[in-house]
Amino acid sequence: MLIISWNVAGLSPTLSKIYTDFSSGSDREKDTNGGPSSLKVKSEAPPSGSERSRPFASYLNRLNADIFCIQESKINKTSLSSKSEPYGCASVPGFESFWSCNVDRSGKGFNGVVTFVKKTVAVIAADSRPLGVKDLDDQGRCVMTDHGRFVIFNVYAPASTSTNSLSSRMRFLNALRRAMKRQRKESSKGVILAGDLNISHSGLDVFWKWRAADIEDIISKLDLEASTPTQKYDETGHRENWKIDVKKNWKSILSALKTKEIIERKTTNPSTGEIRHKFRLQVTLSNGRKVLLGDPQSTASDAFSRYDFSLASYFDEEKKETIAPKSNVMSVGHLTELMLKVAGIAWDAATISCVANEFLSLRYLTPTLRWFNSIVNDDGMIDTFRHFYPSAEGRFTCWSQEKNNRFLNKGTRLDYILCDSSIKNYIEKGNSNLRCGGVKSANPWSARAAAIAATANGQFQEASLLGGGMPAASRTAIETQFGPDHTGIVYTPPTYSDHVAVSLLFKKEFRPASSDNISISSKKDAQPHRSQPSISSFFSVDISGSSCNKSKKRSKSDKTNTFFKVPNLNTKEKGLQKVQSRTFYCPN
Repeated sequence: MLIISWNVAGLSPTLSKIYTDFSSGSDREKDTNGGPSSLKVKSEAPPSGSERSRPFASYLNRLNADIFCIQESKINKTSLSSKSEPYGCASVPGFESFWSCNVDRSGKGFNGVVTFVKKTVAVIAADSRPLGVKDLDDQGRCVMTDHGRFVIFNVYAPASTSTNSLSSRMRFLNALRRAMKRQRKESSKGVILAGDLNISHSGLDVFWKWRAADIEDIISKLDLEASTPTQKYDETGHRENWKIDVKKNWKSILSALKTKEIIERKTTNPSTGEIRHKFRLQVTLSNGRKVLLGDPQSTASDAFSRYDFSLASYFDEEKKETIAPKSNVMSVGHLTELMLKVAGIAWDAATISCVANEFLSLRYLTPTLRWFNSIVNDDGMIDTFRHFYPSAEGRFTCWSQEKNNRFLNKGTRLDYILCDSSIKNYIEKGNSNLRCGGVKSANPWSARAAAIAATANGQFQEASLLGGGMPAASRTAIETQFGPDHTGIVYTPPTYSDHVAVSLLFKKEFRPASSDNISISSKKDAQPHRSQPSISSFFSVDISGSSCNKSKKRSKSDKTNTFFKVPNLNTKEKGLQKVQSRTFYCPN
């Protein structure tokens, strides 16, 4: 059994790309130079009915996914109930779908998760509101499916943004942990957690410049040493005096940061004439010189917050107390920039590498990292990727599209499939190793192999800075996302999403329970697209069998209609006791 999880950052545009690449109306041909193929697509509207979803079904079958978890579907519940969802994605041939949509008034059209399950895989029940907290469940960030031997929580956790405070993030994560604990306690089933957790668990899971540097920890350790520290070297022979550099100049850096101000710049796109507003942070040094920090940002608040290292606190509802995380924790990249622009010290490449390696192991734990550690160390969950690849470098799952960071492999690993230790013995790596973009000579655990995989060995092309989006990928590049079933990363094309998918493979003997005699009512809240018959409709049927509804047969080509079974009617009325379970045709 293969589980795949993927943040599509909007299912509708992703399905549009998939429809283009996998419908019978698309044709890809190599150019005359043998380079990347160009795309020629017949300009036809998607067909109506179930035909709209066939390219997506073909795609899921190519991936060989038994269970396919999607985050950020961004589809309204009304679109599902009215069967107007894009490309008929709620009714994919061969699959059942289970949804949780954002019904919060302030966030409709955002978030959303959906789990597609092959009809050969049992679904005992499904819950679109598994957290048990109304406002959190309203956000459409979690759907749970029960497969008998195990349950899957498909999750899109809140990210760290100006609209998602640390308190709101922790409130969601704590509610999720409680929900998983309930399943273990009440049903004794194994728990699988799949999705975008918006947490990077270790220094290996972020680009080296973004690893967290704890300045106070550096200074306090130096204070414990001799008053005049001697020149030190790390295990590779590189100088460690960078710590002394930080201590000597930290007060001047803090003084400069107190002068922060926002500078606005306007840029014009030469192709479209569009005017864009960009914001950067400026500080004033002790000598009066002004310097700019960081990259241009889309908003003033974003530019300011990236250099706000002050103490921040939040109220922990679990412990009923205010938690104050550490101040003066910043990325290695920010520290390197401040040392250069404020202190005037330019670290060489060897020193920067030494700084990055110092923080490979995250010694300062943010509240979200503490939560992650708690579900691993206390609840017994396993990060299945790190279980098989504990020291693999550069294996990220998300990159900034705006900055073309995937093509530099400057990313983060935010997407996971974790499982309880009780089912650990059933998971397997698969016959293939980590994918390396088709380059067999690369060490699959190396950063080089990860960079090759992210770009399909250079076959995926980055977007032009002048606009126009990413070029369509060649057929050869698109095919690189497919391969043997494995536990690892599925490198979906960058035109599909800013995330790639992750996968977990189970051994053949690990199968869900039987799905015989499962009640539709146990799933209906997660399936707003399904037509549910009313109670009165059961009694409007001609019991004698003369009903025209019963006589109508389902055609082979009609796969969108639903058949319902009327159970035995336990009543004392004459003539009704003989009625057995009978099937009636109900057009959707």
